[in-house]
Amino acid sequence: TEDVPALWDAKMAELLGLPDGFRCDSAAGGGVIHGSASEATLASILAARWRATSGQVNHDGDTRGLVAYATSQAHSSIEKGLRVAGIGTDQIRVVAHDAAFAMVPEALAEQMSADVAAGLRPFWVCATRGTTSSMAFDPVGPIADVAERYGVWVHVDAAMSGIAGLAPEFAWVNADVDRADSYCTNPHKW
Repeated sequence: TEDVPALWDAKMAELLGLPDGFRCDSAAGGGVIHGSASEATLASILAARWRATSGQVNHDGDTRGLVAYATSQAHSSIEKGLRVAGIGTDQIRVVAHDAAFAMVPEALAEQMSADVAAGLRPFWVCATRGTTSSMAFDPVGPIADVAERYGVWVHVDAAMSGIAGLAPEFAWVNADVDRADSYCTNPHKW
């Protein structure tokens, strides 16, 4: 029998123009169909937490030095997922956004630099692609540039709007996701 979720995942990745690393049949990565975008976000946070601590967090549960980043426009599931993963409110940075509600990469860089100077470990950033509240689109490429300097996991939350990329004229909604470590969208949203 054929693996229907794997076929579905591979086809969706192909139709959305996602990089091969997001396909479940890829040796380079592994796409997964989750029950919700909230679940996908939590999985990305847990993976980033593990990577940032080289797996030590699974032994000692120590998340005290880890810091995460998102704008005020990010979905409420972002903060909830971080809390479930043991990242307290004091460890979540709200990054400034511009007049169109898009994250300001320079503000992200300033916050990460300040956190590193304070002895903290930036580990995860959420770049949204069409938020539910304001349809904000964060600049994934420039965010990834900043994250790369600090070894930070980039999660793209395209739950609301990523699926629009199925239409060729809206393929831009998934621009630069090849720079992300994880990505989620909800096929049922549109």
